[in-house]
Amino acid sequence: MGRCVAAILLFVLSAFGAEKRPIMLLMQFEQDHSEASITAMKREFAAIMKAAGLSFDYKLRSELTEFDAPPEIVLVKFKGQCRMKLLPELFDERGPFATTQMLDGQMQPFSEVACDRVRVSVKSSMTSDQLRDGDTVLGKALGRVLAHEVYHVLSKSPHHGTGGVARKALTSSELTADRLRFDPKDIERMYSLP
Repeated sequence: MGRCVAAILLFVLSAFGAEKRPIMLLMQFEQDHSEASITAMKREFAAIMKAAGLSFDYKLRSELTEFDAPPEIVLVKFKGQCRMKLLPELFDERGPFATTQMLDGQMQPFSEVACDRVRVSVKSSMTSDQLRDGDTVLGKALGRVLAHEVYHVLSKSPHHGTGGVARKALTSSELTADRLRFDPKDIERMYSLP
């Protein structure tokens, strides 16, 4: 019964999302990044959001023109190096992987992703096979962290979800697992609030 309700909900939300224009994800990189990691990030983020019935267009902040004025836009600043390094690192990965700004108790469409923290955390749980394709594995993890922050923006809430991508804290093994998606209740939260 629960699976049937979830399937119907996803179908309705997918149909709803298909009628809406894509949300623009405006990206800004403060430091170095690899194309492989960003491609993998976009692929993972798109898969997570497609399962939630949402679609996104991507643009670099530096490419934004006065004619780009979509109704919904989320600005994401990537701090640190969004690429896997093979050299040992002395970096404290404690702290959040990302944050979304609040103003007067309201979530704002401005997020920051701490690439260095994600990279160090993910690297600690990578297998030797994953290390060979480190930028792709890092990109998958970044896509999941990004989906978590966009959940806060779209649900307009600082509260975390019940499971999956929206839960309060994601472990390094969850960031690199084969699959991680939203819980159906969390998908509903993204649509139910104005």
